[in-house]
Amino acid sequence: MFRGACLSGDAPTTMQSSSTPEVDQLIRWAFQREQAGDMAGALRSAREALDLTCGRDCPVERARALTTVARYRFRFGQYDLARSLAREALALTDPDHEPQASIYTEALLLLGMCAAETHSLAECEHYYRRAADLACEIGNQWLYMRALHNVGSGGYLFRGQTDPAITADSQALRL
Repeated sequence: MFRGACLSGDAPTTMQSSSTPEVDQLIRWAFQREQAGDMAGALRSAREALDLTCGRDCPVERARALTTVARYRFRFGQYDLARSLAREALALTDPDHEPQASIYTEALLLLGMCAAETHSLAECEHYYRRAADLACEIGNQWLYMRALHNVGSGGYLFRGQTDPAITADSQALRL
């Protein structure tokens, strides 16, 4: 189904190699607030992180903040805005170099999620497959699992294709 088993990589909590401690902390707070159910607080922290990247010459840091804000815009149902932020993150990152490739993959997943919510199933599947391929190439098992699950549930199931959906989810569960 996909290019093969993804053999390594942990769930990304932060990608600090190109970020300042302030931006990292704000993004951590955003995720903590999300887990606590405070979505408005999560968005505020993510936007603060994004604001801190303005005027700095660090496109990777900005892309990371953009994908974080896009995540919460998606959660609020603001799909056009989330899509725009994710596309900006793609433009700032290189899928052939870490940690940029992980951020790039996150942006692809967000684009797929927005496409799924707006019933653009071909586009959804396209983004999820690209994310799965890239996650496997960079050895990020967490992103690979997410992409496989999303292509199964967000692509195949919407079309009524249960066998490929079960195969994709089964592959994700084996990771």
